[in-house]
Amino acid sequence: MLKSYLKIFGITMVLCTISFSLGVFIGKSYDLPIIDSKKEKILIVPCTKEIKINPYITEKKISGFIRKENRKIYEKMAKSFAKYISDSSKKYKIPLMYIVSLISIESDFRFSVKSDKGAIGLMQINPKVWVKILKENGIINHKMDLYDPKKNISCGCFILKHYMKKKSSNSLKYALTRYLGGTKNSHYENFLYALGKYITHAEEMD
Repeated sequence: MLKSYLKIFGITMVLCTISFSLGVFIGKSYDLPIIDSKKEKILIVPCTKEIKINPYITEKKISGFIRKENRKIYEKMAKSFAKYISDSSKKYKIPLMYIVSLISIESDFRFSVKSDKGAIGLMQINPKVWVKILKENGIINHKMDLYDPKKNISCGCFILKHYMKKKSSNSLKYALTRYLGGTKNSHYENFLYALGKYITHAEEMD
């Protein structure tokens, strides 16, 4: 399965490292997924590089990716989602391509979707677990706010950051496993697959 991922991505370890420049200013160390095409392995390496980019270019790439993944999303909505993702990325110090990839696998960018387990919106927030905490932190006022794309993305980033803080290394794999509600490696593999698609799309726009 990993070999097929590598063929689909068509990117190397060097390309993925360069592509990290698509992120936002990062003040701490974060785990960065790297695809090593020579060893055919997915590696997780710490990244402490501080990066600043032009937000307009970034949002343009995000909105383009959203529309490519879900043709039902019209341009104005895609641009709004891209702005919300960019804002939350800066607020919570989470690389924007992580947020985009997570939304892609969680909801396919459908802001009103509700899962059979009751998870709501773009980042599939479980209200039974998180509404009280999100209210206490001033992110939402009531459950229905989870259907608001801007607030939903902010909620998702708050939750992901919460899990990242539980590990001194800011472990992305640990945080994503907790966020996605399981211990299966398939969750993380799905995330890496979505991440690879976003990186490829962004590189094609350069």
